[in-house]
Amino acid sequence: MRQLIVFSLNAHVMPFVRTELQIMDVLAARRIPVTRLRAAECTCRLVECVTENADGTFRCERCVLEQAVVRRTASNAREDNLSNYADFEDYSRAEELVKNDSLDELLGICVDGVPVGRMCLYDIVLEHKVNEYSMLGEGEVFGSYKRLVRAALILSWRFARFLQRNEVAGLLTYNSNYSLNNVISSLAQKAGIQTYSMHGGLSHRRVWETLMFTSGAFYSFWGACVKNWQNGFSRRLLDREEVLEVGEHFMELFVGKASHAYSAPVDEVDVAPLLQRASLGGTRKVIVAATSSADEIFAAGSAGIADFSTDKFVFPSLIDWIEFLIEHFRARPDLALIIRVHPREFPNKREGVTSAQAKKLLAVLDKVPENVFVNWPSENISLYQLIAEADLVLSCWSSALLEASAFGCPIVMPANPVNSYWPIADKYCLDGDSYWKGILEALDMDWTLERARQTFRWIWLLQFGSTISLRGRKRRNASLFELICEAVGKIKRSPRLHWHFRNELVTHDAFHGQYNQIVSRASDLEGADVLVEILTGNPQLASDSREVLRLQGKRHYSIEEKSKNSEEADAMNEMLAKFAEQLGLMKGGRLLAGGGRFKELVKRILSSYGGSPEAGI
Repeated sequence: MRQLIVFSLNAHVMPFVRTELQIMDVLAARRIPVTRLRAAECTCRLVECVTENADGTFRCERCVLEQAVVRRTASNAREDNLSNYADFEDYSRAEELVKNDSLDELLGICVDGVPVGRMCLYDIVLEHKVNEYSMLGEGEVFGSYKRLVRAALILSWRFARFLQRNEVAGLLTYNSNYSLNNVISSLAQKAGIQTYSMHGGLSHRRVWETLMFTSGAFYSFWGACVKNWQNGFSRRLLDREEVLEVGEHFMELFVGKASHAYSAPVDEVDVAPLLQRASLGGTRKVIVAATSSADEIFAAGSAGIADFSTDKFVFPSLIDWIEFLIEHFRARPDLALIIRVHPREFPNKREGVTSAQAKKLLAVLDKVPENVFVNWPSENISLYQLIAEADLVLSCWSSALLEASAFGCPIVMPANPVNSYWPIADKYCLDGDSYWKGILEALDMDWTLERARQTFRWIWLLQFGSTISLRGRKRRNASLFELICEAVGKIKRSPRLHWHFRNELVTHDAFHGQYNQIVSRASDLEGADVLVEILTGNPQLASDSREVLRLQGKRHYSIEEKSKNSEEADAMNEMLAKFAEQLGLMKGGRLLAGGGRFKELVKRILSSYGGSPEAGI
């Protein structure tokens, strides 16, 4: 019997599992064969588990209980384990292949033509925040890399045996960028099996209510979005609800509590003193340059997930970009530059590692010209307050560019493959000279409502127009704790177990900070029919937002009637005014005293609608 396989590697991350279970429920409700394929009983220590005998040595109480929750929730889906396809010699074979301490030999390891060694770089680079090949051969990093390659080899051989004994129509993973997911997906593709990848949506407010879904490689999602944007989505007007959906995402960023929101909350620290020093009391323009972490780009490029060759970048590295800016601003004392160092470079709420790039930043930024200022993460200044008050915002490849554009700010991008996924730049510069020229020209550009509207459309396309809705019409309010209780029995009667679950299990999740509730019975999901048609019909639908919109019954992009143009404009005016209030620039519908390019834009908006923009009016 041909079946769809959901390769469930990260069972210890319950939000991932919840999404997998929803999809399996959708299929099971329609009598479509689906199997959840796990790697081991214990997933929180997967690398060790898969390389040991299946004797329970590494089984932990947490994973056992979570597996019970999964089985209880996904009772309609079949389950299998790759440990059922183990061979006695797997461990010794893998040990023999990875015993050499040569990085080049490990990188060259392949299984059936799949570059397993190279694919394993992705997780290691991100875990240790590496941005150079030379660092991969060092102590702890190299040890972690060898263990992951060993795990990948064992999983590969077990998966090959699984394919020999089972008929597989398709394979689905949660984010095929992850090393082991990438290896298994690639082996399936080699066997002629259609593969799919999914991930929670990009909206921080609705990350678990939307689903990015692609056929093949996960990065194809962005390419499909760019294609649809260029084919006309840029002219699709948003209705009021859609504008508010994007606005919710920014409100979550301002609060700074989302798992992937790195900026400090708004109003935690007053930005006025820094801006006063930089602008010399308002006598010179201030440009904010937001840095980004280099390991994410290096991880994708080195693992072969995306073509991020540095010879395609105007600036081969972020350090090169910073040195370029410092040198050019040194010759322009009439301008001020604030270099904002990304919080991810140092230990933060998600990661406890200092990046390799941080050491270089400390050296490069140790001595800067008097008109160049450094905003370190330890200062806890909100990026969005800086955006609102600065004259221009720059970045080499950070999403800060996209966020600044949503404020109406002009965008000047140095050309590189990463920035090609953001087709909204005012200037896309192919060399250093045109980049500097573009910066100077952008300083004279107006911040416009139209630019903000275009950016909101692009963000909506990414967050909602190209995703599948997982907002079910029926929700189950049971907490994870209660579901565990159901799964393993009446454990509430034991005070000791109750304390352990409440304090050690329910409140702990290394990836998201807290467990999310499991939503059951996905057959009532808004996007159920879309999922079924994608998984059982035309695989191209999975990476074509145009078809997703059609299947969801939403009106596709076109030049709409004038009334909708007014609806979008009115909603945007309201949202930007709300931004101003959240950022402390406006109170009671009136702008407070002070400058700032964003405030100038809001003032023009209020004036055009007969508002009262002046302070105290």
